[in-house]
Amino acid sequence: MSIQTNIQLGLCDPPEPIYLYVGAGELQGQQYLWYQYDLESQQRKPVFKRGLTGYLKELRVTAKQHKGKDANKLDVVVRCDRIYIIRSGIETNFTKTLLLTLSVVSDVSSPLTLAVAPGDDVVFARLYNATTGERVKAEWNPNAPWLDLIQAINQKLGVSPQPQSPPPLPGKTTIDKNQFATLVSMCTERGIQTSAVLTPFGYQRGSSVLAKDYQKIMQEVLKYPVREVAF
Repeated sequence: MSIQTNIQLGLCDPPEPIYLYVGAGELQGQQYLWYQYDLESQQRKPVFKRGLTGYLKELRVTAKQHKGKDANKLDVVVRCDRIYIIRSGIETNFTKTLLLTLSVVSDVSSPLTLAVAPGDDVVFARLYNATTGERVKAEWNPNAPWLDLIQAINQKLGVSPQPQSPPPLPGKTTIDKNQFATLVSMCTERGIQTSAVLTPFGYQRGSSVLAKDYQKIMQEVLKYPVREVAF
């Protein structure tokens, strides 16, 4: 893969990646389906063109905070005239339709056109062969193993798997999924974030909780009152 560019020497703006955030909106009666975000003005900059043509480089799962809650995002890294990063929620229709179509492309090293398409209050992804203009289609599967698809697509691209949390040391028993689900449920009932309870015990996001700390953590959770729910 090679992209011919004319390099201009001298003063310039740093070639930082351009982020495209998937999300529908309207400006002066014109609909847009993704946008850039201006940090200085803290406002959206709508992007009205609905396609981006380039070479897919990598898919990344990025943990972000949204409205005080943990939210995983999919970053789609595309090399064009410069690097673009398309960001969307991991559970969105855009992400799911993009992953399904990318999974059926045999040669992901060829130039592709990634596009946004409107739905009923949602945004879908469309994928095209940039050389032929042919649209790539895939059968809808709401129960597809999304993380497995990301790993499989990255493998086609020759991208190493993202680092996972280190395994527990020998003799360090961790709690099981049911125990962790109970912890999360009790935190939710009390209106507190699980991370807020785990951080004082030295746990980082994604790390396994040791059984020896479980009772202490649960006792800490019980200090918070259960929220009253209005019916």
